[in-house]
Formats: sequence, structure tokens, C-alpha cells
Amino acid sequence: MSHWRGFLRFLASLPTPVITGAVFAISVIVLAIGHAIFNLLMFCKSDFLTTSVFYLCLAAGPVILVRNSIGRSQNVSLAILSVLLMLFCAELFLRFIRKDPITYSEMHGNGYVSMYRTDALDHWYLMRREGRKNIHTLEWRPFEVRENATLDFSYPHYTNAKGLRGSLPLPGRRVVLAVGDSFTEGAGTPCDSTYPVFLEKQLQGMDTSWAVLNAGVSGNDPFFDWKMVQKLWSDFAVERIVFLVNTTDVHDVQIRGGMGRFLPSGELAYSSGPWWEPVYAVSLVSRLFFHGVMKVEKNLMTAEEHVRTMRHAAGLIAGLFRDHVLPCSQESGTDVLVVLHPLSNETDGSTTVYELLRDSLMAVGGLRVTDCRTCVTDSSDSESLYWPNDRHFKPEGYARLAQCIFERNFAPS
Repeated sequence: MSHWRGFLRFLASLPTPVITGAVFAISVIVLAIGHAIFNLLMFCKSDFLTTSVFYLCLAAGPVILVRNSIGRSQNVSLAILSVLLMLFCAELFLRFIRKDPITYSEMHGNGYVSMYRTDALDHWYLMRREGRKNIHTLEWRPFEVRENATLDFSYPHYTNAKGLRGSLPLPGRRVVLAVGDSFTEGAGTPCDSTYPVFLEKQLQGMDTSWAVLNAGVSGNDPFFDWKMVQKLWSDFAVERIVFLVNTTDVHDVQIRGGMGRFLPSGELAYSSGPWWEPVYAVSLVSRLFFHGVMKVEKNLMTAEEHVRTMRHAAGLIAGLFRDHVLPCSQESGTDVLVVLHPLSNETDGSTTVYELLRDSLMAVGGLRVTDCRTCVTDSSDSESLYWPNDRHFKPEGYARLAQCIFERNFAPS
């Protein structure tokens, strides 16, 4: 202990710039050691506890110097602690009062979840361990009953024997296979008012032999949807397949890539996130810096990189249908329909990503594309079709979507 105090006295005798550099070096060392810990915490869903640990690690070096030193080194350490305290108060303000900027998972109390994670998705691409390797494989989610609660709604969530939402078609039914993300699965509404349920009711009013299988899984994109179709195609008498897409699919594919993500080894490969993402994950103050000063988009890309990868992602989605879906469907005699619908911030027609995705899909020869934006924007109550915070459809929105799909693709002309 005496050696430690002697070192601190020696440090206190040094010029102020040297003391400042020493404090900075100690903080950097602590931060470097903690960076791996922050990565682990982030991938365990970063929350406010993680933010607190982050600031405690930053303050560790200055706190030691304040407790065991005198003079200029103590003053510098106190100044650093004061700055950290102000930043932490700003974190409290942003998180609990202003609540901005914040991600979708944080909005629902689930902490920060990195979009670059390969094992953090709520869909059916699961990870299993074989020996010393983590192998990602397509497996059915187990039957479960859980409560789906957000700021806007709360309802029980059931899955069937296939791990999907809703009931499975009875033998002998003519099946419409509905694939997509949370808008197909029906986030924001109970099981009896998803768009596949509304569509099935309309179809059965025309022919009671129809059934609609809800194969939507929250977090999916068209490439996961295609894997879903391949697993279900032979299990049911599928006559038509409906791919429900939206601009979140473009953003997902920006990160995940196309078919190249499915490695021959069975592993799932995504792009790596930026090295500073752990700081972004645990600090809302840092997000103001990254977005405001560094001009980073919400997908943690620069504006130029965002535009480039967005166009590439739209092309990958179009290529999926051109090179994989259409050839297989034509060979099997199964009709394929792509339905594009707007998000809540796209009902005014001002977004460019929507047009980019629509034009890319419509450029695929032989692909039937239904643009449902006009079904929403032509109504005077378009904003009332979405939950104000969650931004998924309300039951009325899913009913409007089902009506659009039925009238444009199934109803007798």
C-alpha cells in the first residue's frame, strides 16, 4: 500500500499535462478492458444497468486518484468525475424524460438489441451447438403461450405445432401461404384479427375450401421468408404464396445480405457492426454525437454508405424473386404474389425507399406485385390504422390490408 501511495505522490508532483495524460491513460486502459465486457453486455440486451456499469468503468480511474492523491492530480480527477456526472445526468434525462433517440426494442423495455447480431432475432432461425461449433439452423419454434405487451396493446400470443401463429389448415384445404415479418404474424393485434385471418374469412365467403396459413415471423425478411416457404411447401397443398414486404425488409437486407448469409457449413453470416457500437448501445448521449456530428444513420452507416447499400439491398430482394422464387413456383405451378404495404410514416407518399423497393420489384418480369399504399392513403383515417407508439397496424389496419389483397388478387372480376 505504501508503494501505491508513493506512486500517487510522485504522480502529484508531475506537471498538470502529465497528470491529465496519466488519468486519461488509466481511463483508456479501464475502458479497453471493459470493451469486451460491454460487447457481451450489449449482446445480452443492453439496458440502463449496462449504461450505469459503463459510466462506473469510466469513473474507476479518476475515483482511485481522488481517494489516494492530493494536489493537481486530485483536481484533474475531480474535474473528470464532474464531467462524467453531468453526462450521466444527461443519460437519465434522455432515457426517462425525453426518451429519444431510442430503438424499437428499447421502446418496449427490451433493451438495445444490435441489428448486427446473428443470434438475437425473434424468428425461427435458431442456434444449436454441435461439439465446439455454434451451428445456425432452420428449426421450428416450440409451441408457446406468452403475453405480448407494449405501450399500446397487450394480448396473449399463441403458436401452433409448427411454431407459427394461428391454426394450421385442415387436410384437403386449398392453402394460401402467407409469409412475411411482424406485419404478417400480426404484431399489434390478437390472433383472431391478423391479416391472414381476415383474408381467410373473405376467401371462404367465396369458396369454403380455402385456408390461409400464417407463416409470418417477426424479424423475418424475404430471404428468411423463402427459407420458410421451402420448408412448408411440401407439408401443405399450397396453391398461392403471398410475400408481404415493406421497407423494413430493405433495411434488414442492408445488414444481413442476401442468400450469401446462409453458409454451406450451416452457419449464418452477417456483416460486422462498427467497432464503436458497444458505446452506442449503452449511451444515449453518444447517439446524439454519432447522429448529429458524425452524421450516422440509424443503421449505424454513414449517409453515403446507407444510400449505396439501400439500393443494393433492393436489388438483392428483386433478384431473390427473379432467380429463386419465380423459377421454383413456375416449375411447381404455384402462384406467387408480392404485396407491398406502407409503414405509418409512409402514408403521405414522401418516402423514397418505398418507391425504390416498389420499382425494383415491378421490374422483375412475370412477378405479380400489389401496391397497397393507395388502399391506405386514399382513406381519410389512414393514421388511425396504426398504433401511435408501436407503429404496427391496429386490427382495422390489418382488415384494410386483407381487403386490398382480396379485391386485387382473389375476388371474381
